[in-house]
Amino acid sequence: MHKITLWFRWLIFAAVLLLMLIVSVEFIASNKELLSVSFLGYQAPEGSLSSYLLLAFVIGGALGVFSASLVVSRLWMSNKSLNRKLVRRQTELKNLHESVIKGMD
Repeated sequence: MHKITLWFRWLIFAAVLLLMLIVSVEFIASNKELLSVSFLGYQAPEGSLSSYLLLAFVIGGALGVFSASLVVSRLWMSNKSLNRKLVRRQTELKNLHESVIKGMD
């Protein structure tokens, strides 16, 4: 059952990715008006509005994935540290428990 669900999720992901690719190509093909973008004194070469919009979308998505990976890696490292502390505390508790039992004998 798990393999079927995983395969189905992968199929849906691939279909959505393909649909986004098709829509992007159609968007670029239907919007061919050229324009020039200038920002803070920098003059970008002439290009279509759709190309600039898709470039901004891709860069934003990449920055989002990068920032999320930073957060996830920080949380993963914190989790590893807490797991090490938990093992140490459990060992300490076991040793204390054993010493109390030996003291009662």
